[in-house]
Amino acid sequence: MNELINRLNLLLKSGVLHEENMKTVLNMLNYLKEKYDLNLTEENSSMLVTHIAMYLERKDKESIEGLDIDSLNELKESKKYTLALQIIQNLEKDVLGPINDSEKTFILAHLINFLEGVDRV
Repeated sequence: MNELINRLNLLLKSGVLHEENMKTVLNMLNYLKEKYDLNLTEENSSMLVTHIAMYLERKDKESIEGLDIDSLNELKESKKYTLALQIIQNLEKDVLGPINDSEKTFILAHLINFLEGVDRV
């Protein structure tokens, strides 16, 4: 997790990430470790963590277009889809607050990739 913290510090020092949002991301990392015993590292989750950090920075300023329907259907076929959806719902409730649907699709994709990667190890 040290490499992820280094990544977040770099984003903070460069002015891309604000301190409040960095704390939220760190809270999320701890939450995932404590609630789901998930150990996020630079290698296995850098895209997920970076996306959430950037989402927090833009959530009140701009929106992005979500994944297309074919990509969403592909995600739904994953064995990790239900767990990933549950994790996102709990993150919204306990850590991140409401996430708009467009952002949620990308976070879901990153989370499924992470969870599938953990199973391959």
